[in-house]
Amino acid sequence: MTAPNTPIRDAMLREGPSGLVLPLPSPMLAQLPERLQGKPMQWYVNPVNVLAVAATKSAPGSFQTDRTHAFAAWFGVVSIRSSDDQTDHPTDPATVSMTDSQNNQYNPQAFPIYLTSAFGLTASLPAVWPAPLVVDPNNGINLNVTNLHAANTNNYRFAFIGQLITV
Repeated sequence: MTAPNTPIRDAMLREGPSGLVLPLPSPMLAQLPERLQGKPMQWYVNPVNVLAVAATKSAPGSFQTDRTHAFAAWFGVVSIRSSDDQTDHPTDPATVSMTDSQNNQYNPQAFPIYLTSAFGLTASLPAVWPAPLVVDPNNGINLNVTNLHAANTNNYRFAFIGQLITV
C-alpha cells in the first residue's frame, strides 16, 4: 500500500467520528490566543477616520468592539489626503500613538511612531503585522495622529483588516 499524498494525509489526521474536528491549518489563525481559536469568524475591516488634522497638530480617533465580538487585525493601512479629499499626500510626515481601552500601549508612550513604519507606505500596500492586534470584546483601539507637515491640513483614513470573532 502506498502512503497517501500530503493533503489526503492531513485530512485523515483531522478526521474524527463525526467528521472534521480541527480547523484547516493556517499559520495566521494559529497566532490567535487559545480562547479565540475555533470560534466563528468572518473577514472584517474596522475603519478609523481622523479628519482635518491641521499642520503640526494632533487629533484622536478610535474604534470599539461590542460585547459579543473580538477583533483580530493582521493588516493595517492608512490613506493620507488633503482636507478637501482632492489630493493624495502619501509622503506627508505624520506619527501615530496607539493604545487600547485598557491603556495598554502598542508603542512607547512618549515615543509615537511614523505612520509608514506601522501602516505601510501607501494605501495600496497594507502593512502586514508579525502578530495579530487582538481587541477583546467591549474594548477598542485609540489612535492619536500628529500631522508633522508644516503647511498641509490632512485627512487620515485608517483600516484595520482582519477577523471579527464571535465569542
